[in-house]
Amino acid sequence: WIGTSSGLSRHDDMKDTFENYTTDDGLGDNYITCIAQDHTGVYWFGTLGGGITRYDGQTFQTLTEDDGLPSNLVSSIVPDGKDGVWIGSSNGLVHYRPGQKETPRARIGAVVADQRYDKPDALSLASDLPLISIEMQGNSLKTFPGNLVYRYRLVGFDDAWRNTRDRRIEYEDLSTGSYTFEVQAVDRDLVYSEPAQLALSVHLPYERIGLWSGLGIAIVLLGLQAVRIVRNNRRLSETNTALSGANHELFEVNQELQRGQVLERLRARAQGMQSSDEIGQIAEAVLKETKNLGLSLTSVTLSLIENTQVIYYSTNQQGRVTEPVYQPYDPTWPPIVAKQSGESHHYQHLEGEQTRDTIRRGVLLGIPYFRDVPEADWPNVIETYFVYFEDGWVRLNALSMISEEDLMVIKRFGETFGFAYTRHKELLLKEAQNSRLAVDAAVASMRAEVQAMDEAADFERILGLLAESLGSVGLTFSGCEIDVLDEPVENPTMDHFASKGFRYTTFKLDPAGRVGTNSYSLTVPFPTVIERTIDRFVAGEPWRGTSEGDAIVEVPAGSYGRLRLTAPAEVGFEDDQVSTLQEFAMAVALGYARYLDIREIQEQTERKSAFLASMSHELRTPMNAIIGFTRMVMRRAGDVLPERQKQNLEKVTQSADHLLVLINSILDLSKIEAGRMDVEVSRFAVEKLITGCCATVGPLVKTGVVLTHEVTDGVTEAETDEGRLRQITINLLSNALKFTDTGKVTVRAMKESGSTGDTLVIAVSDTGSGIPADALETIFEEFQQVKGTDPQRKGTGLGLPITKGFAELLGGSIHVESEVGKGSMFTVRVPVVYNAG
Repeated sequence: WIGTSSGLSRHDDMKDTFENYTTDDGLGDNYITCIAQDHTGVYWFGTLGGGITRYDGQTFQTLTEDDGLPSNLVSSIVPDGKDGVWIGSSNGLVHYRPGQKETPRARIGAVVADQRYDKPDALSLASDLPLISIEMQGNSLKTFPGNLVYRYRLVGFDDAWRNTRDRRIEYEDLSTGSYTFEVQAVDRDLVYSEPAQLALSVHLPYERIGLWSGLGIAIVLLGLQAVRIVRNNRRLSETNTALSGANHELFEVNQELQRGQVLERLRARAQGMQSSDEIGQIAEAVLKETKNLGLSLTSVTLSLIENTQVIYYSTNQQGRVTEPVYQPYDPTWPPIVAKQSGESHHYQHLEGEQTRDTIRRGVLLGIPYFRDVPEADWPNVIETYFVYFEDGWVRLNALSMISEEDLMVIKRFGETFGFAYTRHKELLLKEAQNSRLAVDAAVASMRAEVQAMDEAADFERILGLLAESLGSVGLTFSGCEIDVLDEPVENPTMDHFASKGFRYTTFKLDPAGRVGTNSYSLTVPFPTVIERTIDRFVAGEPWRGTSEGDAIVEVPAGSYGRLRLTAPAEVGFEDDQVSTLQEFAMAVALGYARYLDIREIQEQTERKSAFLASMSHELRTPMNAIIGFTRMVMRRAGDVLPERQKQNLEKVTQSADHLLVLINSILDLSKIEAGRMDVEVSRFAVEKLITGCCATVGPLVKTGVVLTHEVTDGVTEAETDEGRLRQITINLLSNALKFTDTGKVTVRAMKESGSTGDTLVIAVSDTGSGIPADALETIFEEFQQVKGTDPQRKGTGLGLPITKGFAELLGGSIHVESEVGKGSMFTVRVPVVYNAG
């Protein structure tokens, strides 16, 4: 089954043909909005303006508001699994079960002169009572009492039916006579209750009746006084007329004052707007105050002209402003022609079918004139006014004529809303500027993080920052995916991927910033969805679409892949949001490029480390053999060898030892880089380790140099790799003694306490030659040595890199301070207790 804007089609797979159905076949409307099938096999078709249509396989049956639907505009249908369906419409949700209706009930109460009457059938009132309040009550098994609508009229006063959600109706200054008040409760399915009635009679007060009787007798008995009585009555009438005029003027002044206060309050509220979204609240307040003017209005709409479109603001039955409706600006429409000609307002008298067509168009457009009222109860005559202000107009639908004075008041309401809309546009501009600044800041932050990447794993951190950044600029999403090619292609074509295959990795990102990864390697023939993905990648342009009720937007991420966001369809993606997403995609592309570079460097480093480890291992075995055999020759034949040969063998031994140290250093360094260096944790005394290291380097102390050590109070034991810490200390002491000719070399052991635990600090200072400032950044790099160093003092260039690697292996760090000619101080910090995590 296929629903369209022109009817319904059913495709026959066996015949490969279409059968078409329209209103001529029983559909309620040709515009199909949704389709569902219940468990009995019955199909349900929702329409734009014709209610809902059932199809049992043979005939179509149409149900509308007359059958209990809340509205003829149906947006969704969900079977309940039994014998009914849930129907979503422009006027809420209803649970429909065929053949079942429950009629609501209504009753009447009254309050007269602060005296309450419950469930009266009739009331007799004196005409001098100032006010009578009719209270309406209803109940329904299907509708909450607060959601009931009351349909009422006072026969003898105004025979027209009216609708309200208020439970109290007030009447004042009723003339003498007989009336009948009728009310019906209307539930959410627009089922009407039986009318409840109250007979009401209004008469002169009994005291006044007695007074007039007495006066009649007095007139008969005192005919001679008739002239004087007539004269007195004339004077009293003139006095009452003057008093009535003064009261009327006072009422008008008070009414004008109240309206002025309302306008000032609305204008102050508009001036105080802090967000462009508040325009809906201002529209709601203006519409409410317009309806409170006491006119016979059935609906009020605020309209604004914005470029080539007209924006309509209306309220629903609960007085809440609905989503604005946008329509094209038609300069030939009579109301717009009247505005362009400079008229203050435009008036139309509508009756009969004209009235129904106007109401029907408004309901279909989403303007809730009479959306909750059955068509049978629509008025036959409507007086329509378009009251103009600079930016638009106020449209009024009334049951009676509106005076020029009231139209001018309504114009002032429209001007107040026009001022609020100007403020709304100013706030929109500021919000757009702030949004632009937020986007620039978020993109700049991502680019800075990309520049700071030093490991391939940092790319996932960049993606986590992407989720946070998208949320900060208002790009709401339910899912985010970044498809990147495993091997970037400069000029991608479909032929290239057809021959090479389509190999890519998808990074999945949720709104919380959690990242998941899937890799794919596809070859021809590609599935249809993959072909479309490749087509979009080759095109390199943004793309928008929908899938299963979700909105999708996709933008290119440089030449590496595509960034895709998914969000609920009602959220959608505007053009400016797509442009913003493109900026983030470029930042992601930079991050992925750096990720590829770092990954390649890491792979090269790993290959280098593996080669060095293998080479060092292979070299160490023959080198140990050379050293062993040389020493054996010196030991066994030392007495018979000439002195020169003995000296040559000693040089061989020294060179071999030096070369073995270099090989061991390369092996240690390669293990550190490859992450294969193990930590052997043990508990040991720190002072014993320090004194042992000083004893080991004792032979290196030159004449004129003093080696001292100091272990401060509180430094007792440590629980870490004693061997690595010893090697760190010996390396630093050896370097210090090598470059110190006079003065002293000192090693200190201290303890620092912090929030993460205790730290062992080992500082080695000397009074040697020092290190130039421009060399401090490179001395911890492999095979780097200070320029100008005495060749006799040069080492392998691996001691400090290994020391740094050991310190970091133990969870610590190393720092250096130095000044040429005054010496250096190397400080190592490692946790007192090693933490494998």
